[in-house]
Amino acid sequence: MLILSTLLVVTQWFKGSWPRQHAVVFRLPEKGRTHATRLAASFTPVGEAEAVRGLSVTLAPPSARDIREKVSLPDGDYIVLLELTYGAMTGPSAPTKSETSRARRVSLTADETLVVFEAEGSE
Repeated sequence: MLILSTLLVVTQWFKGSWPRQHAVVFRLPEKGRTHATRLAASFTPVGEAEAVRGLSVTLAPPSARDIREKVSLPDGDYIVLLELTYGAMTGPSAPTKSETSRARRVSLTADETLVVFEAEGSE
C-alpha cells in the first residue's frame, strides 16, 4: 500500500511537467490581419535561455484576427516571441519584407491561452 501511495504522489507531482496539447490563440493587430503574410512564435520557459518549441503559420491577407494553433508543452510560464512578416510592394516588381516582433509572458495552464500581439502602447 505504501508503494502504491508513493507512486501516486510521484505521478501527480510530475504530471505538470509532461507535455500536453494547449490551444493558443494569437490575436493580431488590425494591420497584421490585413497585411501580414506569416506569423512565427517561439516558446521559451521562464528562466531558460533557449526556446523549446516554435511554430510558423502562413497567412493569406486579409486573415482572421484570431489565429488558433495547438502546441505540445508542459504546463508553466513561457516567454513567447512573436514575429509578424509583412510582404509589401515598394515598386512595380520589387517586393520587400518587414517584420514586427513582440515578446509576451504567458502561463500555459488552461485549455486555451490568448496571446495579444498589439502595437506597443496601444490598448
